[in-house]
Amino acid sequence: MLRQIPRIAPGAIDRPRLLARLDGPAPLVIVRGRGGTGKTTLLAQWVRSQEPEGGTAALWIDADEGTRSRTGFWMRMLGRMHAQRLIDDAELYRESASIADRPETLVATLLRVLDAQEGPVAVVLDDTAAPGRAPWWDQVCADLVEVMRRSSMLRCVAAGRCRTSLEDPAVRTVLDLDVLDDEALALEDEDVDRLIRAVAPDLPARLPRVLVRREALSGPAARRIATVRFALESLQRTPELHGLEELPRLDRLLRSAARRELQVEIPDPGLRRFLALVARAPIMDAPLAERVSGRADAPALLDRLESAGAGRWEEDAERSQAPVFRFGEHLRAEVLAQPFPGDAAQARRVHAEIALWLGTVRGEHLAAVQLALRAGDHALADTLLLRACPLGDEESAQVAELLRELPEAALHEHPMLALWHGLALHADVSAQDRAVPYLRAATALGRRAGTGPVVDAAIRDAFESTAHRLLGRHERMLELARRTLPALARIAEQPERDPELDALVLTAIDQCALGLLAAEDLDLARQARQLQLHLARRQERGPQQHDALAQLALIGVLSGDFAEAREALDRIGPEDRPPSRGTRGPGSAERIARAWILLSSGRPGEALDQLEGAGPPRESAEHWDLAVGAEAFALVMLGRGHDAEQRFHRTVQERLSVRALPATRRRLRIIGGILQISTGRAPDPPARRGSAETSSTLCALAALAELAAGDVHESVSLLGEAGLAATTLLQRMIVAAVTAVVAADPASEVDLGDAVLRMAAILRDSGAAWPVMLMPADVRDRALAVDGARDVLGTAFAAVPPLLQRPVMALRPVPRLTAREHEILVLLLETDRRAEIAERLFVSLNTVKSQLRGLYGKLDAGSRDQALSRALDLGLLQRHDHLSTRIAS
Repeated sequence: MLRQIPRIAPGAIDRPRLLARLDGPAPLVIVRGRGGTGKTTLLAQWVRSQEPEGGTAALWIDADEGTRSRTGFWMRMLGRMHAQRLIDDAELYRESASIADRPETLVATLLRVLDAQEGPVAVVLDDTAAPGRAPWWDQVCADLVEVMRRSSMLRCVAAGRCRTSLEDPAVRTVLDLDVLDDEALALEDEDVDRLIRAVAPDLPARLPRVLVRREALSGPAARRIATVRFALESLQRTPELHGLEELPRLDRLLRSAARRELQVEIPDPGLRRFLALVARAPIMDAPLAERVSGRADAPALLDRLESAGAGRWEEDAERSQAPVFRFGEHLRAEVLAQPFPGDAAQARRVHAEIALWLGTVRGEHLAAVQLALRAGDHALADTLLLRACPLGDEESAQVAELLRELPEAALHEHPMLALWHGLALHADVSAQDRAVPYLRAATALGRRAGTGPVVDAAIRDAFESTAHRLLGRHERMLELARRTLPALARIAEQPERDPELDALVLTAIDQCALGLLAAEDLDLARQARQLQLHLARRQERGPQQHDALAQLALIGVLSGDFAEAREALDRIGPEDRPPSRGTRGPGSAERIARAWILLSSGRPGEALDQLEGAGPPRESAEHWDLAVGAEAFALVMLGRGHDAEQRFHRTVQERLSVRALPATRRRLRIIGGILQISTGRAPDPPARRGSAETSSTLCALAALAELAAGDVHESVSLLGEAGLAATTLLQRMIVAAVTAVVAADPASEVDLGDAVLRMAAILRDSGAAWPVMLMPADVRDRALAVDGARDVLGTAFAAVPPLLQRPVMALRPVPRLTAREHEILVLLLETDRRAEIAERLFVSLNTVKSQLRGLYGKLDAGSRDQALSRALDLGLLQRHDHLSTRIAS
């Protein structure tokens, strides 16, 4: 037996997991992979591992151009059985004659021979895709399947580069079949380690391990034995290597290997020109190959490329489309590095045709955009990019990289190219100012481009609302989102809709919902997320279901319906949850919502853990203000009020821009005001009473400030405004909590019992407990004495500690400094010389003296030391008062 088995080359490695697959129960095992994956060595190792006594008898049959018929093949198998003494001379002659004279009895003859064996027999077929074997080879495959179906004594292990009729769907209905494809044959890390020790034991240990684990070896096409051996041998030929920085680029080594394969495996110039044309795409079907190359024999040429190891045919059962040919990654890279085999006009035509096919037929959006840009067809790239959503993080990064290479004019002339480039820049906090011109171009050109099909117009409007959101254009963003959402809902429910656009419509709905939430239109935002959830479930899109439920939870938190938020989070299944990708990933909304729920349950440490899993709040592209607010309140509940305020203002200084939406500014002012209370200072009054910038909660906080200043009448007046403006459960809860604080002052003549009962009713319905932090200890004691409120309020008070242990009247009023006064205050930390301050501010000495008098008056100080001490005590030097001006502006 061993004479027919190929010798195992020195340095070959054992691969136990693959040998176990060959030993498995399936009667038919296919080992199919491109050249260099170690198929023949694997088969040889398996055959040699079979015990001669009592084990499986293996019959090795490799490609032999001398065998050109069905009967010739089976006579060779009988010869192998005779060589291993499984049949004697007489049986060999008798059964061979029977097969030759009466081919119709072939299956019966094989069954008779197998039934006479003491143990199982395995036919090992190497290189089943060798040229010259069809059409008789299909007959041999049919014989094998029929014999294995009728006898448990025969197994078959077949290795080759291409699919054969042994993998026909009909075979799976009668036989168990195990297929080891390129992915299964790809080297795992432990295989790589063994190969390094076998091939390159003298190399410094770190060099080859770093080399083979780079990103270029992440796919099965690269993790071949031949590829890694080539890379290691190249390293051995570079003895001067001393450090990782001297490593040659792995891509260059792999391209060298691909170049060698091209020269050895595809020597025919005509076939290589055909490859140079069709390999512009990562995949291709036969009709497209004919159109691109102009060759009527394109299917046969693709078969030849498969035999040469340039790629493989793939079925597409999900799409029910014709098979496609997928090219090897590094071989294709080598082909693309060579000059196009034609003129510039032909190159543009080929790339554009392939791009259109990839984007509209195959849904390979990233590759389509790449080819459209390679063709210089920016309008096509713009259209393809519109339909590419949603892209994953890695694909988005690749698109951003492609767009960076385009001329400025091309970006500004095409709305989707401008939008994507602007979004990529906006995701980087340090580059957001550079994003503005592209976002503006996207909004202007989006209106001009909205004359196409209804679906395209609606989707463009949704993306235009995204650009307006990032530019801080509240009214236009809200108008587009409100107008577009009903159109998208109608499109999604149309029976004649294009299913290929379902994912894109979902993305557009998501963008509208983000705009509605940013504008605090919570009811319509909730409707948008419910629509997204309905469509995602219908389309069985788990990540979109997760996103919709997480955003519904966030809407519940913002509206104060914590029961709704908990219910939404409970509906998220483990299979829906995407991997965490930081604050810009799909998991951030869920984590932020969970953090607020934990805060209301009195678990600030766990809330911080949730936020830590979402990433630093200052890096968040969406909802960063909610993340930083949850972080600040958790720190306050842990007794770290000053730390919370410093972190909050540092993040605001880094993240807040002139393009922040009004709702974001309002939330930041609310968080800042509550943090002031936590450090014993009265919150700032609203900048403009009665304006659109003033919210119910800001009026309530201002009521606390007036109460601390002793103006009870003004405090009650502000509470009235706050109560009229309150529309959500959260706003009503905050107003009720502040009303209870004001009612504790006998001069207010406000009914404490009414406020307490309103709080209890809201808590029972919603669970929004965190606002009770506004109630000091003395007010809590009086609230618990109100009939009908003790149980629910007692639970909330036990979970959420008060910001203040002493009465609100003990809050220190904080003077409001002008920007110039604050500048002088900061300079007083550095110098006591008025002349130096005047020189640094470019003003006269008399001006500085006048401004110092005003500053000292506001701080009730008579000297520099008193002013600094008073400012530190009030937190004016910690909280950067100019930020409050920015938030309010």
